[in-house]
Amino acid sequence: MKSLLRSGAKTVYKYMTEIPSRFTITAGRMGMIELYQPIFGEDETGAQRMCADRWKEMKKYLPKKNFSFMDIGSQIGYFSFQAAQEGAVSFGVERNKRYCEVAHAIKSIRNMDHVAFLNIGIDSFTVQGLPNVDVLCCMSIYHHWVRESGFEEADKIFTELSNRTNAIFFDTGQSNEQNVDWAKDLEFMNPNPIEWIEKYLKSKGFTTVHRLGEFSTHLSSVPRMLFFASKDK
Repeated sequence: MKSLLRSGAKTVYKYMTEIPSRFTITAGRMGMIELYQPIFGEDETGAQRMCADRWKEMKKYLPKKNFSFMDIGSQIGYFSFQAAQEGAVSFGVERNKRYCEVAHAIKSIRNMDHVAFLNIGIDSFTVQGLPNVDVLCCMSIYHHWVRESGFEEADKIFTELSNRTNAIFFDTGQSNEQNVDWAKDLEFMNPNPIEWIEKYLKSKGFTTVHRLGEFSTHLSSVPRMLFFASKDK
């Protein structure tokens, strides 16, 4: 009987301690927090951007085991959690506090011990404090750096990130996207943004660049090319 009572008490305690995390995730589902990623461990219903299609291609290029992974602009951690599930020590870097709160809530509910999230904005100063990792994920954020701070600052940030890894998954807003206010800031990519990005990755020391395919976004009818780039060891 005592054993049964102890077991029941542990179950109640676990449920009670999870209430704040469950409430935070529910707030995301209800649209109180804008979520363009799916909630890890659930289907993609309600997400603004499908991510499973991207991850299906990305995971083919991951190390088999025992690797580190860092996602810049991790939002609610979808790719950070997926990498951890594949055997990585995984880091998500996100400047939005509420997104980080949702990511921490998912981590708690899913018991994902090998994931951590850092709530910090990335610029040419803060990027210098980030660790070296085996695989870097830098998706749908580069064009925001350009829009907010200009190409020179964005280039400094990306150069620092490139120096911290031997492999990267990369996509960005492109100059040929329609009905977005930042496309004009990317005119340096013209006339062919996909070729520009490929050359840009090579200029940062990535000797092999793979095009993983074009994937849709919720912002424009023009899909974005997803790249995987690596350096010769």
